[in-house]
Parts: sequence; C-alpha cells; structure tokens
Amino acid sequence: RPDLYTIGCVGRMSALREMDDGRYYLTLMGLCRYDVVEELTTSSSYRQVLADYDPYRADLDPAETPTTDRKALLAALEDYLDAHDLGTDWEQIHDVGDETLINALAMMCPFEPREKQALLEAPGLAERADILITLFTMSGISGAGEAPAPMQ
Repeated sequence: RPDLYTIGCVGRMSALREMDDGRYYLTLMGLCRYDVVEELTTSSSYRQVLADYDPYRADLDPAETPTTDRKALLAALEDYLDAHDLGTDWEQIHDVGDETLINALAMMCPFEPREKQALLEAPGLAERADILITLFTMSGISGAGEAPAPMQ
C-alpha cells in the first residue's frame, strides 16, 4: 500500500475496454480535484478517502479562460516529439482549444507519476501549461538518443 498523494481527482468513467489478457482499460474524465483529509479503513480492495473539494470548486465552473503561452507550448511539444522521433496530427492540435489541449497532453504523455501529480496539483491551466513546457523541455533534452517512451 504505497502512500497516497495529498491531492487527488474524482473522475467520471467515459470509456471501458476489456483487454485480451482479461484486464480492463478505463478512461476517466477528471471532474474536480480534492484534498485528502484521511484514508478510510474499509474491507474492500479499493482505497477510499474522506475528501475536501472546497479548495477546488473552480474546477467545476471556471470563471474565466486563463491566458496561456500556446506558442511556447507548441514549440516545446514539437521539440519533444522530434527528440523522441514521434509524430502527431498538427492540424487537429491547432483546431483544439487550450484547455482541451493542455489537459489531453497532461493525460496522454508518458510522464512519471510524480510529474503527472505535479500537473494535477497545478493551481490552474496556465500553470499546468508552464509545467508541460518544462517537462517537454527536460524530456526532449535528456531523452535525445534514447528509445522513445510509449504514449499512454
């Protein structure tokens, strides 16, 4: 039972697919972050917590669209993809809004759990974009010449 992070996210299951080996592939859509108040003692195999959603109420209804440096994000993404010999559909990326793009990249990119947690804990979209830029830059530099990590 590894330690839990102090911030989590409640999600809605948006897709379920059974794999050939009997495992299930779940796709969750994040709804709202929460602070873990305490872990509950249960008899189920699923870990449960008492959650405090108050600090993250804005997740449910963002008041404004934050300004992000989309140009810097796309440049860092392009460098990252080039360094790992990966491709993407740039037309689709240019057609999608900032929030969808930033959150999709945060979910799909093969970052380590601590890096994913940092993205989750970012106070807002602009900060999440800044973390992505940093991760792309660091991964593009340190990953050059290594086998690319699979996209998740």
